[in-house]
Amino acid sequence: MDILLIDNKTKHFEEIKTLAKSNGASVKIIKCKNIDLINPEDFDFIILSGGSRYSVMGNQKKYVKEIEMIKNTKTPIFGICLGFQLIIKAFEGTLETFNLGNRTQGIIEIKKKKQDDIFKNIQNFKVYESHRWRLKKMPKNFINLAESRDGVEIIKHKKKIIYGVQFHPEVFLNKTCGKQIFDNFMQIVCEKGHPLKREKGRPLRRRERSDQRKRSDLVKRFVFNFQRKNYFNFVKLFFILCFILLPNFVFANNALDIVINEIAWM
Repeated sequence: MDILLIDNKTKHFEEIKTLAKSNGASVKIIKCKNIDLINPEDFDFIILSGGSRYSVMGNQKKYVKEIEMIKNTKTPIFGICLGFQLIIKAFEGTLETFNLGNRTQGIIEIKKKKQDDIFKNIQNFKVYESHRWRLKKMPKNFINLAESRDGVEIIKHKKKIIYGVQFHPEVFLNKTCGKQIFDNFMQIVCEKGHPLKREKGRPLRRRERSDQRKRSDLVKRFVFNFQRKNYFNFVKLFFILCFILLPNFVFANNALDIVINEIAWM
């Protein structure tokens, strides 16, 4: 499975990388400002990291490319903290700060609002969060899956495979359900698949292009070796025929000269 991890300057970047690779996935990392240099449709899903440097509100110009990608891509998305907030802005939701701009931080318990595969086999509903902003108005075509004392914690698009979590599933893996939620998301992607897989004439993805190049190289080597082998076989056959036929040709030529001379003397 190929994952695109977008770095939004989170201080938990190494933890996200470890989480993403925990199931043997291949992870491509790119900074948010360089999103236009890569095709998001080449990946099985996208992770939007958190970010501790620039909040979404007041800094939307820094995230214009990322917001446009979120709105337009068909690739499944998993947004974490600031990534959750970017999803909200992309689909016309709104955010608000906590009182006096205070930060909520620590391990808290979340409560399910709706049943979903993202909660499969989860018993411990504790998560770690650290943020100043929370959802105020639900974005279009999204539903609320879980809440905490601090507000909405998990949202899901009604039609697309897009999930956003306000908490950090990559932190305190042994004390929270973060990894289970992330693993369940990966399972959802595996079962439902990338939408482009179900469309005829879809563009080849990165791994498929690589496999195609390998097959092409194998064919080229086979043809080259076949031609080279046939060339040497032809040369060998030529010399063999010469060795066999040349003496007979000389004998036949001498016999023909004798017959011509005899006719000339008649």
